[in-house]
Amino acid sequence: MSSSDAQTENRHGDNREIESLCAKVREFQQIIDALPIYLFYKDDNNKIIDLNVTAAESIGKPIEEIRGRQTEEFFPEADAAKFLKDDREVIASGRPKLKINEQYETGEQGERRHIQTDKIPIRGPSGKLDRLVAIARDTTDEVRTRERAEYAEQRLSMAMNAAGVGLWDWNIQTGETYYSDTFCSMHGYEAGELGTDISTWERICHPEDVPVAYADAERHISGETTLFVNEQRIRQKDGSWHWVRAIGEVVERNDAGEAVRMLGVHVDIQEIREALERAENASRAKSEFLANMSHEIRTPMTAILGYSDLMAGDKDVAKNADELAEMAKSIQSNANHLLAVINDILDVSKIEAGYLNVDLIETNPLFLIEEVASLLRPRAKSKGIELNVRYETGVPSVIITDPTRVKQILFNVIGNAIKFTEMGSVTLGFGYDRDTRGLTLTVTDTGIGISSEQLGVLTTFEPFMQADASTSRRYGGTGLGLHISKSLARMLGGGIEIESEPGRGTMVRVSLRATMGHNASIVEPSNSNLLLSHGRAPKKAEQAVRETAGTLSGRRVLLAEDGPDNQKLIVFHLRKAGADVTIVETGTQALEMARQVKPDVILMDMQMPEMDGYEATRRLRASGCGLPIIALTAHAMDGDRERCLEAGCNEYLAKPLDKHKLIDMCRAFAESV
Repeated sequence: MSSSDAQTENRHGDNREIESLCAKVREFQQIIDALPIYLFYKDDNNKIIDLNVTAAESIGKPIEEIRGRQTEEFFPEADAAKFLKDDREVIASGRPKLKINEQYETGEQGERRHIQTDKIPIRGPSGKLDRLVAIARDTTDEVRTRERAEYAEQRLSMAMNAAGVGLWDWNIQTGETYYSDTFCSMHGYEAGELGTDISTWERICHPEDVPVAYADAERHISGETTLFVNEQRIRQKDGSWHWVRAIGEVVERNDAGEAVRMLGVHVDIQEIREALERAENASRAKSEFLANMSHEIRTPMTAILGYSDLMAGDKDVAKNADELAEMAKSIQSNANHLLAVINDILDVSKIEAGYLNVDLIETNPLFLIEEVASLLRPRAKSKGIELNVRYETGVPSVIITDPTRVKQILFNVIGNAIKFTEMGSVTLGFGYDRDTRGLTLTVTDTGIGISSEQLGVLTTFEPFMQADASTSRRYGGTGLGLHISKSLARMLGGGIEIESEPGRGTMVRVSLRATMGHNASIVEPSNSNLLLSHGRAPKKAEQAVRETAGTLSGRRVLLAEDGPDNQKLIVFHLRKAGADVTIVETGTQALEMARQVKPDVILMDMQMPEMDGYEATRRLRASGCGLPIIALTAHAMDGDRERCLEAGCNEYLAKPLDKHKLIDMCRAFAESV
């Protein structure tokens, strides 16, 4: 091959890489557009450089009509000026500004909407801090709900006052008091059991609340407030404290205008206070989760957008294949992180909806542990710590469990241990009890540990909960891993326990129910050559997949896919594997070309115009077509695979596609024809 031919071939190769990378970028844009947040990319002069679909929908115009135009064109002048002021403060300081409560006017009726915004400065193409990313969520419903709740609470208090519940009557001049029967009973006392003097109330009211109540009463008596309203803790007869709201009014004054008598009620607000505390805790957890999610999304997006901008707009970068490859790896790594976050959220959604299932099959636990340890050991090694495996008992050669879910639990728990360990080691202990048919997986680390207070928060296993906000900021994470792991452990007949001490590490014990497989034997640690030791890192499962990926040379593949970006990406992988690919864009075209081309395999996108993949597959089967059909779909929820199979597909691949699975599946079905 001549030098010019080689250069041409290199350029073609570079172009294919660029096309593939651009397809990835567009795919990432689809993920960004699907996020339920407003995302604006702006400069320091109120120009909207770019935005996602959700943000465009909030304005009420297509992205194309907004991109590149000034904020003032879509928002009232005062709103736009306020946005610009905050934008410039963020860019000038070089520091993010988080949880900005903003309002804006939208729609023909001039509706005022409330949003909470995070603004993050970034460097533009010039290398200067002259741009920012604004991530906002609509809080209008929350604000209006809070306002309605406050109004309803006021009406409720007055209604309780009019009903005379827990009535008390206080003679301010003499100190004499009267407590109704309902007042006594609501605090656990018999009617008439309480005394008839103000000192009785002072005795049963919490010492910290007495001076505050007197101060509130004095403000009402002096005319500062129309009603006496005070929240206080009252000691019940059993000794416990109960929150009440005291509401009263001066009903009698003497000729000198001095208050003589005040009449009021006690309203039981214990449940309200407890509910408020729960709501505040939930709100705090939600806010921390949103902050973590903002970080988890914003960090990789900065790299994705930044490198994409360089690849698309910097000619010097575009000419350097090595530099392009490094940028592509960074984009891919950050995109995989985003995908992992999305998968965690989907898993939580399935768990909450009761749609997450387990698949109990015969499993070799030794291979399972080996695979998990080999995949996580490089992560531990990169931090300078050891990942050890310790077999505490003999292990069955085969158990009945869901290996995918067990690995998911271990990846979460061991991953956390590695994340929070700066030096020392992480050890996975593995044991089996034949009497109880219980599998025990114990992960012990020498990390930072957890205080008893933080441990109390963590062991609720609530979604979005982490030990504390500072930990989540330092180490990252969404707070979903332990919740998912706890739920999976329960589904597998077990649970999770955590023990920890600050500065001395943490121990997480996962218990699972796992019966021994048919004809299974117990393998003792001393007799097994499958048990891991620190010095031997087995070949990763991913490497094995790469080595067994076959060729499609001489195979005909019919690809039905309407998305041009997905077309280019899939065709690139198929043709690189040697396949002869025919492309169609609708289900109708797929029916026609299946008869003409007679492919070895049909790849059928399930969402297409004119006729979707479900209908096209049903018609092919009805016509007697027995060719292998592999469904391609971005729907990855429980039941989507079954829906594809019911339509007549042989198998199912969820987007984003794994090229190795795609090639292997096409080869397997092509060879079966």
